[in-house]
Amino acid sequence: MTKIAIIGAGFAGLTIAKLLEHKAQITIFEKSRGIGGRIATRYADRWEFDHGSPFLTAKTPEFKDFLNPLIHSGIVAKWSPKIVSENMKEVNLDSQYFVGVPKINSIGKYLARDLDTRLETKIVKLEKISSKWKLTDDKFQEYYEYDFVITATPSLQALEILPSNCFYAEYITKVEMLPTFAVMLGFDDDVMQSKNWDVMNLQNSKIDKIIANHNKPFREINPSFVVHARRDWSKENIDANKYEVAENIISELENVFNKKINPSITQVHRWLYAKAEPHGLAESFFIDKENNLISCGDWCIGGNVEDAFKSGSKVASYII
Repeated sequence: MTKIAIIGAGFAGLTIAKLLEHKAQITIFEKSRGIGGRIATRYADRWEFDHGSPFLTAKTPEFKDFLNPLIHSGIVAKWSPKIVSENMKEVNLDSQYFVGVPKINSIGKYLARDLDTRLETKIVKLEKISSKWKLTDDKFQEYYEYDFVITATPSLQALEILPSNCFYAEYITKVEMLPTFAVMLGFDDDVMQSKNWDVMNLQNSKIDKIIANHNKPFREINPSFVVHARRDWSKENIDANKYEVAENIISELENVFNKKINPSITQVHRWLYAKAEPHGLAESFFIDKENNLISCGDWCIGGNVEDAFKSGSKVASYII
């Protein structure tokens, strides 16, 4: 049976592993302590925040088919959010929306069940020995005899470990990944009047969107808002400390809602590789056929969860 190492347990890596789990021997290596990448949830006392990808959108039949078993298992639920602009004008939905149940990180945990996943294992070196790959982690642990190595990470993280003779490395150096700050605000009362909206998209602001996390289906939590800063503002303020970021975003919210905003709890997370700038490479994934090296991820196509699925499913189809 073909032996495959997947580096990265985000949605692209999990997609590949699920589609190939009965066709190959797969090991997933993940440097973090959790599964899912940006399909992540943070907890704080009486509040919960899906602070990475706040929801899933599905346009293609293939992605909808992939989600169906998760819907039937109660891990994913359909959602019809009321999306508005800052002037409260409702925006028409152009996709089907889905959320994780009871939270977004439930999806990654469900997909990873029964998979051989090594958490807190950062691969730092790839070495070809004869026709097979040896992987070494940052604790000098070695893993042998892999036929394929797939990096399902942001492009810059892939470049850190790809060997110098990798055919496509020079191409993905052209990919620029933009950051996003996620500011999480918990309240005892719904001070932002989210009974009238679920997602608010802003223009000409430091803020890109505000998500009322407590309005999602099957959520029994105090008012919990996730605020995504605009990527250009996040890039300009990439070295700001979390207090400065929170102060700027709360001040911006006060301008939007024309009232004082005093959250009971405030947390900030910096997603360093949130979305790729358009790069025109027109590839669902990158492959060095001679060396059986592959790199994939949402950054190849766009930047959302469905793009990660598309990239990962194309890789799985190639290997099959």
